[in-house]
Amino acid sequence: MAELTQESAQAIVASYRALQEDALEEHPGLTPAEQFAARAVALGLEEEGFEWRAWEPVETGTFENPDFAAEADAETLKRLMTAHVRVNRFAGGHLDRMQEEGVLGRMVERLDRLAEAGEV
Repeated sequence: MAELTQESAQAIVASYRALQEDALEEHPGLTPAEQFAARAVALGLEEEGFEWRAWEPVETGTFENPDFAAEADAETLKRLMTAHVRVNRFAGGHLDRMQEEGVLGRMVERLDRLAEAGEV
């Protein structure tokens, strides 16, 4: 599993910008949001072994709130991505909806700020 570093955070931000510009390479069977999430996970934006179903923000639905993502620390961002990817496995289209509702964008904005501040 990759570790989230300042460099990998910057690569995640660049990948998200490519998603916004429809410049991601196409991968059969993956939507652009799913493709971005897979790249983000590969670059360390995931908490391996995290029990996401028992996490309070998932139980309350807070994890789908863009404002929650906008104030998250690096550990919480990793948990958020883990939860969103796992939910998408059970409910296809979840990542697309999170993209449309601005959650992924707010996560990336926050990650970008944390990387710039050296907090990743």
